[in-house]
Amino acid sequence: MHFHIELRVFTESMHAMAQYRPLCRVRSSDIDCIPMPASPLVPRNSFIFKHTLNTTLLCLMAASIAPRISYAQGSSTPAMTDPAGTQVIDIGAGPLPTVLNLFAQTVDVSLSFDAALLAGQHSPGLQGRFNATTGFQRILQGSGFEAIPSGPSRWMLRALPDTTAASATDDNIAALDTVTIAGAYREGDAPNTGYTVTTTASATKLDLAPKETPQSITTFTAQQIQDQGLLTLSEVLDQTPGITLVTAGVAGAGSQPIYSRTFPVTSVQMDGVMASTYILSGSASGDIGMQDSFLYERIDVIRGSNSLTGGAGDASASLNFVRKHPYLDPYLSASLKYGSWNTRRAEVDYSTPLSDRLRIRLAAAAQEGDHWVDGVSSDRKALSLIGALDVTDNDRISLGVTHYDFKLNGASPHGVTRYSEVYDYTDGSGLHAEETEAVDRNFNNATPWSRTHRKYTNLFASWEHTFDNDWLVKASFNYANNRDDKLYGEIGTTYYVPWADRASYSARRDNSENEVKAFDLHLKGSFELADRQQDFVVGANYYAVHRKLHWGYASEDTSQLDSGVLQIGAGPQHQSLCSDEAFANLNDQREIYRPYAELIWGSLEAFEAVFNQQIQELTARCAHRSGISIDDWNANGDGKAPTVADNGNDMFTRQITTHTRSRQTGVYFASHLRPFARTHLILGGRWAQDTHDDPYFSCAQNSTHRDYCTGDYDGRAATPPRLKPKFLPYAGLIYEITPQVNAYASYTTTYVRDINSATSKNWATGEWLPPVRSITYEGGLKSAFFDGQLNVAASYFKMEQKDFPYQTNNAATSGTIDNGWRVYGWEFNVAGAITPNWNMAAGYVRQKQLVPMNLGEVLASARDDFTASYRAPEKSFKLFTTYSFDKLMLGLGWRWQSSTQSAWIPTNKTQVEQEMMKQDAYHVFDLMARYQIDRNFSMQLNVNNVFDKVYYQHERSYISGAPRNAMLTLNYRM
Repeated sequence: MHFHIELRVFTESMHAMAQYRPLCRVRSSDIDCIPMPASPLVPRNSFIFKHTLNTTLLCLMAASIAPRISYAQGSSTPAMTDPAGTQVIDIGAGPLPTVLNLFAQTVDVSLSFDAALLAGQHSPGLQGRFNATTGFQRILQGSGFEAIPSGPSRWMLRALPDTTAASATDDNIAALDTVTIAGAYREGDAPNTGYTVTTTASATKLDLAPKETPQSITTFTAQQIQDQGLLTLSEVLDQTPGITLVTAGVAGAGSQPIYSRTFPVTSVQMDGVMASTYILSGSASGDIGMQDSFLYERIDVIRGSNSLTGGAGDASASLNFVRKHPYLDPYLSASLKYGSWNTRRAEVDYSTPLSDRLRIRLAAAAQEGDHWVDGVSSDRKALSLIGALDVTDNDRISLGVTHYDFKLNGASPHGVTRYSEVYDYTDGSGLHAEETEAVDRNFNNATPWSRTHRKYTNLFASWEHTFDNDWLVKASFNYANNRDDKLYGEIGTTYYVPWADRASYSARRDNSENEVKAFDLHLKGSFELADRQQDFVVGANYYAVHRKLHWGYASEDTSQLDSGVLQIGAGPQHQSLCSDEAFANLNDQREIYRPYAELIWGSLEAFEAVFNQQIQELTARCAHRSGISIDDWNANGDGKAPTVADNGNDMFTRQITTHTRSRQTGVYFASHLRPFARTHLILGGRWAQDTHDDPYFSCAQNSTHRDYCTGDYDGRAATPPRLKPKFLPYAGLIYEITPQVNAYASYTTTYVRDINSATSKNWATGEWLPPVRSITYEGGLKSAFFDGQLNVAASYFKMEQKDFPYQTNNAATSGTIDNGWRVYGWEFNVAGAITPNWNMAAGYVRQKQLVPMNLGEVLASARDDFTASYRAPEKSFKLFTTYSFDKLMLGLGWRWQSSTQSAWIPTNKTQVEQEMMKQDAYHVFDLMARYQIDRNFSMQLNVNNVFDKVYYQHERSYISGAPRNAMLTLNYRM
């Protein structure tokens, strides 16, 4: 009989870490370890990718290898099932936990227990015919414990009433985490106390080990999030290798676009379900970094092109947010935190079986505090409640909700500008750009009544059925309703010139809402062909976005009156109008006309009043300075009231809502083929279709914009045609050089389309252009050491864009070209446990971006090279590592990036002269320490930016990273 199991080998040191990694997949007579490619596969013929599915089937038919027999590595002979349902077991003597693990693997059940309870116990092994019940009884005889069923194919250990077995002591508390071992164990069934995972399906929908995935992938686990004390998704992503955040304003008030490989990240999955970035945001820009990190079990970051699972997006990265689903066994963690700026936070994470078939998990967090910026305070709450019901042994239904409520008071969504454009007519210097003197990090440029309110609710459900042959069908649905509402008044965002005592002032209300529905249905499984296992998945996905932009509020912006330039003086004629001679001439005219005052003006008083007014107006005109007074703001900023427009509109009453709807559908497949020994092929692809509807409007009663809602408005955009289904291939070749080291190469694709861009239509013909396709070639080495506990990867990547807009006024040549943006570089990543006591997550990235080739015509969207810009540092390094000394754990974080430069060139400045907006290379160091007080309680201290480095995170604004800060945590874990 031929069957397949995952082999996990456990040692006492691994028990201490409570993390278990698959070593090999074994079947037949010897181990068939994960193979990877020997040489790059870089298909150049598009025919190959148009027929990827045919290639898959051909490879399946071509697969051949001699039969092999399953066995547990180095521990037992093949387990054979007899007609009575028992199995022939032959497991040698060894540590009791190891023997239990091998037996659980053999009979394909899960067994949960506290590793420390069995420390030091030995087993003579097990030989003969046994089922799960009789086998556990024989192995545990005399140990003081028994195995009892806890659910379908799940068992747990229970101490016998008269047990005298060794129990945990304070000296052994480092090994007291509950662990689950099983042939049926899946990632997420138990807490992961490491910095990597055994398998992930985020890149291909196939369950692959990290070294089997033919793309750069980084996993940020909940354990690492806890160790680093990261509270928001933006903080997590900022610590992720290859990811760059550009922060505008106080975090949470302004936008935080996320970049990878020089492009914005807009591809998102939720529990593997393709969705828009709007599922995590209520803003029109789709910011995804605002949510609380406590809602998620882990975050997978797949870098490069990935339409297979991520859908539309640039060749940057696809993010898969994995929620906190119930564990198989009881789990409780609670913590209290107190930190800098009066930050107070409480967290609880509770998972428990309510019966043999029903499990729930509740995760909740509440936080209040101030900010390093004066006058800013925040209040946030996060909740996750998920239940899983095993309706039958083969059917599982999951239902859940997450909710996030965030309030921020007194904060500006934009910082003080790092440069100001000034037109000084008084000295004849003309228009010039000058550096703004850096403001203090605690300077607040917002009005006290400024506030931000983000409210995100996500409902989700899934059903999965496992067939008797282990094939699985799963249907998932997500619904999100998210709202971002920002009201603010702010100074200095366009110009800020203290020597002139002037700054720009603006006041706005940005109120938007996103409603998202996402659905995924797929069938996944394995089958044998020519004595080799082949894995296959096929499915369909869909999401719809309904964006609502509420507007018509009163607004104010002094920079609109002066084109964003500080104007000093009376204009081009200032020298002649405002000279001493000009004022003398005006006084001379007063004397000339004085004798005729009563004749012309009726009285001497009227005459004097006219000339006094003229002198006052000229004096004011000559002393003109646009904007508002900085001194007045500092003294009376609290008195700046919300704006009321001349037509009576205020900043609190909605007048009109613009509705836009878009949909994306796709059909996909992926296969994991094993045509030859040590060689694997990952082949797949997706057919994609996008639809965008015309915008429409809804007006409030008595709205001042009723013409939009009555049909009198002619400004609606023409409906773009549907993006016809297009096949987007995915291919990877993997070859196993050694059991630990794989070589790989991949060809992946994605696409992006912005219907609001001027480049979406052919300027010469008016026809809609196809979406831009991004193709990523990647290759390198991936390794898994220490039974998969440590993953190491080194890769080279190259991206090029096809169908890039090339606009001319000639209909014969205008359209698209295949020489768009190009990006290349290399990465090195390490994640996992170097020793049982030493965890590490680190990554180095070097990248370069090349501008599109200009063939002499107008090339829309061509900009300066973004390499070394704030969104794409050329070189960056991020590391976090911890080491445990019995009860004490110490951690170190280190971030470094090369110098960055603004990609925007102000007036009369060259790229070389932009020192005013340059950020020099910088290092940031963080420290962490945790002390295990007893079995359940621990105390943790995080100190971030230890050396209080001042660095800026926005190319045009003084938005600094956080100053030195600390957080103290008291944690309880059951």
